[in-house]
Amino acid sequence: MICAEGRYDEASSNGNGTPEQRRAGIFVGPEFGTVSRVDLVEAAREAADAGFDALIACALSYEPHTTESDKLGRVPVLKARMNADLHMADGPDGIACWFVDTDYSHESFFVRSACW
Repeated sequence: MICAEGRYDEASSNGNGTPEQRRAGIFVGPEFGTVSRVDLVEAAREAADAGFDALIACALSYEPHTTESDKLGRVPVLKARMNADLHMADGPDGIACWFVDTDYSHESFFVRSACW
């Protein structure tokens, strides 16, 4: 279920101010389908078994019950909703950039990271 690994810095819990590097497992949902809670549970279990600190799920759509939890077991789950416009591009060369909101409120999207 995990198809890639990402790394991010998190504020240190030991108080020295030096950020600690963490690992995130990346799960990408189906191109023409919906991610279910079962899919997320399985991906989170795989992420925990591999020692990841977080799971980032990327999908075009999620079943309603997937939004009920932001953590499965010990693994925080960040759900990124990909824009359906990705289906309309002629492939990755037609995608100019990615925007990430690491604190998405399900009401508004604030770009906290941009990659191109």
